[in-house]
Amino acid sequence: MLNLINIIMLILMFVFNLNSNLHEVSVGFSLQGSKLELTLDPVFVCYVDSLDWLNQLAGESILGFALGDIVVVKKQCKNNPFVLQHELNHVKQYQALGDYFQIAGLLGLNLEGYPYYPNGDIRKINATMWKPPDWWPFHWHLIDLEFQIAQ
Repeated sequence: MLNLINIIMLILMFVFNLNSNLHEVSVGFSLQGSKLELTLDPVFVCYVDSLDWLNQLAGESILGFALGDIVVVKKQCKNNPFVLQHELNHVKQYQALGDYFQIAGLLGLNLEGYPYYPNGDIRKINATMWKPPDWWPFHWHLIDLEFQIAQ
């Protein structure tokens, strides 16, 4: 479901000229028998002047947010690598947990970097955030294609 939301968000960012930049692309492939699976996960970053609407909604100062494979950060934080890294951590969390991302947070997975969040040192926040281990089976991709190969 979120993949559709990501695609709609990218279209809206293009329509409203929000200058989203392709930050990175992860490409994967798997060959099992006669089935080839190709996955693609582009990560887009967009810098905006204001997130006042989100600050009012959240009741606190928000420096950025991630929605699936899209990161939005205030322009004033453009040179702060820790804010961007924090949001990229959320992208990796989503790629690992997919639609179960919110449920995992409710079940106690440290997705935000507590106890240091929201007013703590962003370096400590990033260090305490849950990140999928290397062996984690990433299953949630923006684009997931399967092809049958003739034998």
